[in-house]
Amino acid sequence: MAFRLGGLLFQFSSAGPSVVLRLPGIYSPFTANSFEPGPGASYQILEPSSDMLLSPEPPGLLWQARNWRMGRTESGRIGIDLHDLRRDRWIPVANFEPDFSSGEIRPVGFRDEPAPYSLNYPYDQAVLLHRLLHFRAGVVHACGLSIEGRGLIFCGRSGAGKTTIARLWKAEGATLLNDDRVILRAAADGPRLESSPWHGEDPEVNNLSVPLRAIVHLNQASENRLSRLRGAGPLAALLATSVAPFYSAPAMEMLLEPWSRMVEGVPSYRLDFTPDRRAVEVCRKELSLD
Repeated sequence: MAFRLGGLLFQFSSAGPSVVLRLPGIYSPFTANSFEPGPGASYQILEPSSDMLLSPEPPGLLWQARNWRMGRTESGRIGIDLHDLRRDRWIPVANFEPDFSSGEIRPVGFRDEPAPYSLNYPYDQAVLLHRLLHFRAGVVHACGLSIEGRGLIFCGRSGAGKTTIARLWKAEGATLLNDDRVILRAAADGPRLESSPWHGEDPEVNNLSVPLRAIVHLNQASENRLSRLRGAGPLAALLATSVAPFYSAPAMEMLLEPWSRMVEGVPSYRLDFTPDRRAVEVCRKELSLD
């Protein structure tokens, strides 16, 4: 079983004949032949009852939320735990090599009971994000569109209007990659926009890879105006809307290098907009998209 994200092949294998490999439906558009060549990662899915995984040691914690945590284990690998709130205990569910190139996953949920999928929320995005970083790619909170083969993203946190913008552009003939989170990759042939499985209100996801032509940051306003960002503004704005590993200095360094090159080669803008087709017209005119 395999899927491809950001140009990387993520492969999953069974640790035994009774282990069923299954992914959430959001990964369906990205499925791939597990024997395809190319870089990526390989993960083994264990029996739900397996007890071979280690928990992260508290001094080595990288991230801890109410329901999951991630950090270094005593063996130097990266461990992920889920929190059983009923019994107030941590359940080890995955161990990975430090670069997330390989590892083992135990498919269980918050009550330490078998989960329906081999890769589960809430840690799936974190695992894939960390592996993408090693190939100059990352995830941004943005609506991604292809306009006659040209990639355009509209960045913003929850409530900024990404889904609204997506629907306005779709009505004008644009192809939606994803309305909430997209992958940017500093490829050999230039910056590329690619889809991710993690959509927002609009469930449409198209698995496409297109050249990135502009980065637009959303701001709801009473009038429509597109302003070019200069100086440190483009990088600061992109980082503010990225799914960035702020808890890890080495991981942030891996993100900063391609992001710096990204904003040097692709123009960034702020769009003050009203939620109607006039916002599309302003972008078409100012970005010469007609």
